[in-house]
Order: sequence, then structure tokens, then C-alpha cells
Amino acid sequence: MIFACLQVVLVELDKSKKKGQDDFAVGAFVMPNAPIDPKTPLQRWVVPLDALETTSALKFFDGYCTAEQRNTLV
Repeated sequence: MIFACLQVVLVELDKSKKKGQDDFAVGAFVMPNAPIDPKTPLQRWVVPLDALETTSALKFFDGYCTAEQRNTLV
């Protein structure tokens, strides 16, 4: 049996390279808790943050994200 490993990352953006008004980016991932080939693209494990929160019954970075921002994060 392989269990899932949840990964949620909050990264502060370089203000000189910002394209919008957000100061951060969020990534949410569900990965197998097993060895992964290093050549496997990280995008394979990306999930929407709200889907991960619903499934896990957790709320990530609540003080950092407005409801509107949370709906656009991937």
C-alpha cells in the first residue's frame, strides 16, 4: 500500500519581477510516499489548493490569501 504525501508551498515573489499585485505564489501537490524517478515532472503532482483543503479538512495560509486569490492559485 502506498500512502500519499501532501506538500503545500508558499513562496514570496521577488518584488522587482512581480507581474500582478500578489506578493506570493502557492503550490499544492499530492505525491506518493515512495521513491519517484527524478525525471518525473513536478507538474504531474499539482492539485488545486482548495481541493487539497477540502480533502484534508485543513486550511493553508488562511491569513495570507483572500477568497479571490485562493480561487486563482494553482
